[in-house]
Amino acid sequence: MCEKKGIIYLMTTTVAGLVKIGKTRIDNYEARIKFLESNGYQNVSGLKINFAICLDNYDEKENLIHNIFSKSRVGKTELFSLDVNMVYQLLSAFDGEIIYPSKENKKEIFKQDQNQTSNFFIPNGKYFYKVTKRVDKKSYFGVLVVKNGVLTLKKDSTVCPFFKSKSFISFRKNLQLKNSVLQHDVVCSSVSLAASIVSGKSEDGWICWKDKDGKPIDIYRKKAIAEE
Repeated sequence: MCEKKGIIYLMTTTVAGLVKIGKTRIDNYEARIKFLESNGYQNVSGLKINFAICLDNYDEKENLIHNIFSKSRVGKTELFSLDVNMVYQLLSAFDGEIIYPSKENKKEIFKQDQNQTSNFFIPNGKYFYKVTKRVDKKSYFGVLVVKNGVLTLKKDSTVCPFFKSKSFISFRKNLQLKNSVLQHDVVCSSVSLAASIVSGKSEDGWICWKDKDGKPIDIYRKKAIAEE
């Protein structure tokens, strides 16, 4: 077991593009991760450990990471709207002992990384998502621009004002909205995050977003996998 001071960990959530970056004592690591995976955090469920590293001065290093990603932080929580691979790469650059992934679960992590890179399966262009909410019987419409794997939810997209979790409420506070209309472009780490911003709940963006012919963008991912 690592003899250094403490552990910084990275977890994914059920909300695509939303991650948790936290710290814990060495002797509390297994219990902490088990608790979070079983009970969730800040009304976000389905947390899964993605990376953990044992470090000297882990308090200072966690503060450094939180400061680096401060603009992507959700309120005062340890949740961040970020590409999990970006955080993974930063944490793995620290001098420390990697606790997770271990040899036996690296294949599982590799599969997660493949899902992140699947943005590049989507051809450059504009994609559209329209959803009608039962709560107010209104329709909300998003435009997503894809360029070389970068996903941008465009200004003037409409955003549902009703969010089901506190995390979405906090995330929405970081958006510049006027009468539910987005006032700026938002770069998203996944198609599901972009769809979730529009609808106000967790969505499968591969099904939601459609091309100009009305076909879901999942056809491009399936085509790329088939060609492999």
